[in-house]
Amino acid sequence: MTPTDHIDGYDLDLYALEKLDAEQASSIRSHVQKCGVCKDRLVTGFLARLAGLNHKQPGNNSPERRVAHRLKSGEHGSIQSICPLSFERPPVEIVDVSKDGFGLLMTSFLAERTIVQIHIGTTISVGTVISCQEIGDNQFRAGIRVQHTCELRG
Repeated sequence: MTPTDHIDGYDLDLYALEKLDAEQASSIRSHVQKCGVCKDRLVTGFLARLAGLNHKQPGNNSPERRVAHRLKSGEHGSIQSICPLSFERPPVEIVDVSKDGFGLLMTSFLAERTIVQIHIGTTISVGTVISCQEIGDNQFRAGIRVQHTCELRG
């Protein structure tokens, strides 16, 4: 791929859904880090999917929108900032769970209103950072308001 080429929208969608092999995903990450146009298209795609997920499903009058299993306190996973976009996926520990979101322990700070994707086993949650406080040396506690959770299927 040359610097003037842009990534096809379909490939960006597959990347966001983690449906590419490691080599293809690495190639897209490398390109997006250098190409502002493709980076903006990737972030826009993430945000459009999030907006679509936030709409209630027809016939569902329940305020509960999660379809995946509840996360248990003490589970471990990783977090990725979607807006602003980062390819880093530092580890996190789930310390508490409520009907609206959960609390995380992690080693990096995230600004309020950052949109994140949290991976725990086969579960992916998309949400917004509502708080992040330093609680010790290089240790932060973040509150995440979850907009959507889904279970990945093979």
